[in-house]
Amino acid sequence: VADIDAARAFNARTGAPIASIEIKGSSFLNDVVAGPDGSIYITDTGVRFDAKGQMSHPGPDRIVQVIGRQYKVVASFAGQPGPNGIAYDAAAQRFLINAFASKNFFAWKVGQAAPDSVGIGAGAGDGLEILADGRAIYTSWADSSLSVFSNGASTTLLKGLPSPADIGYDPKRQRIAVPLFNDGKVVFVSLPDGK
Repeated sequence: VADIDAARAFNARTGAPIASIEIKGSSFLNDVVAGPDGSIYITDTGVRFDAKGQMSHPGPDRIVQVIGRQYKVVASFAGQPGPNGIAYDAAAQRFLINAFASKNFFAWKVGQAAPDSVGIGAGAGDGLEILADGRAIYTSWADSSLSVFSNGASTTLLKGLPSPADIGYDPKRQRIAVPLFNDGKVVFVSLPDGK
C-alpha cells in the first residue's frame, strides 16, 4: 500500500501489519504494482497538500522500486506530469503510466532513466489496469470517465463518475470497481462485450 511517503505491507487475510518502509524524499506515493521481477513499483505523483487541502506540485515525479525492505528511485519524469496509475503490460514487457497533471500516457521499461510518452488520454488520469487483451482501462477526473487506452488513443466507455480514483479489475466477471473518492463509495461497471 502506498501511504504518502511510505510503503506499507499487510497480511491479506488478517489485516495485520507486516512491513513499513519510509521512502525518503517522496511527496505523494500513489499507485502500486507488482513487477515481473518480484519487486514492487510505486508512482510518486509529486504533489503535496497543505492543512487546508490546497494542492501544490513541487515534485519529484518519479517511479520508486521496492525490493524486500529496500527501495530505490528507478525513473524520473520531465515536466512534472504527475505520474499516477501504473500497470504492468506483460505482452509489451513494459509498465504503462497515466498522469494526473497531463494528458500523456507513458511507457517505461526497467533500465530506462525516463519514461517515453506513448499517447494521449482524457487527462487527470488516476486508476489504471491492463485488460486481458492488452488494452488499458483507466479513470479520469478531467471528464469523470472510465476509458480505454490503446494504440496511443483513448475511447470513453462511461461518463458521470465523479472523482473516479484507483480501480480494480475482475477479469473473471469482466467488471471494474471504481471508487468515487469524494463520495466515499465504490461502483461496479460491467465491461460491454467487445469493448
